[in-house]
Amino acid sequence: MTAYTDRELTIMEHLSELRDRLVWAVGALVVGTAVATIFAEDALKLLTIPLGGNVPQAIAPTESIMVYFRVALILGVTLAMPVIVYEIVK
Repeated sequence: MTAYTDRELTIMEHLSELRDRLVWAVGALVVGTAVATIFAEDALKLLTIPLGGNVPQAIAPTESIMVYFRVALILGVTLAMPVIVYEIVK
């Protein structure tokens, strides 16, 4: 509540503030995932170190691509988590 600290808010002001917070959180998630996409291949190599020389098996045709994007999304959420928590607590 940056500008509305001295009075009670109407429902529209609450919804406007919620929208602003969601925009910041989703924006941080998008930026974090975009940055994490750059490092997703390195993260996959790091995650497959315990396999030794073995290669992970892909059952479905698109599974290897989905794993790449899933790792990027998880890294993106990790990068965006400070902003998301700040928007929740603020």
